[in-house]
Amino acid sequence: MQIAELPLRSAHNDAHSKRVTRITTASAARKAEQPVSSLHGTTPLPLPRPTRSAANPPGERFTLPARADSVAVARRIVVRWLRLWGLSEPLCDTARLVLSELFTNAVLHTDSGQIVCRIEASGGRLRIEVADEGLGLDEALGTCESPHPAQSTDAENGRGLVLVDALADSWGVITADRRAGCTVWAEIG
Repeated sequence: MQIAELPLRSAHNDAHSKRVTRITTASAARKAEQPVSSLHGTTPLPLPRPTRSAANPPGERFTLPARADSVAVARRIVVRWLRLWGLSEPLCDTARLVLSELFTNAVLHTDSGQIVCRIEASGGRLRIEVADEGLGLDEALGTCESPHPAQSTDAENGRGLVLVDALADSWGVITADRRAGCTVWAEIG
């Protein structure tokens, strides 16, 4: 260790000078001789992602405009998350179809400006929710005599919820206020 005293002069008055002590721990030559790790200067590896506990299952929420072209976007978003979470391909395929039907129903049968989707995986099961800004259950159910009206075998549409019923372990409708939108949910897995 080397100690050196250096004079320091004030910019305003040369008569007042101070002394500064500088302590050096190693000479510059000795610093150059120190070995450097072969990893020095490389980009560090990213930290592993935290694992989720049963108390904090993976889940995502996203909002899209209530337009027909948003259905495909919603499918891609959901499949990307399910694959990231490591869920099986058959479950991803079923989820893609169920989400597509629920989202399409919200676009076709409500006057929504946007649709909110939520997915949550827990214990090999998946819950899908699609929330609209429609008129609610009273007016929606009041337009038809039955929640599952009979469809012609030749009809090109109208089987969305029948398909959801066949694919999902359970499904239903939640509404906070019977006159302000509803959330249709399905559980698969």
